[in-house]
Amino acid sequence: MEVEYEYHFECNECIYGKILRPRGMMKPGAMCCHADAINYGNLPYTDFIRAETLCQGGRLCNFRFVRHETDAGEGWERSRSI
Repeated sequence: MEVEYEYHFECNECIYGKILRPRGMMKPGAMCCHADAINYGNLPYTDFIRAETLCQGGRLCNFRFVRHETDAGEGWERSRSI
């Protein structure tokens, strides 16, 4: 039996975007978004799912964390996130 717990939030403004966009330097901002995927993407039994970010051209940054608790022998596959 698998049980899931979910936490979701959205950001409409990004400090990196506010600083870097006026300077035409969004690539370092996108690198910070990628760092989130690296840092959160390997949490034990937790799936980090994000479909868009402000620094990568999205309308917002959406963060979704899904915690999986599985019985012995059952597995789950991580989602692909940007």
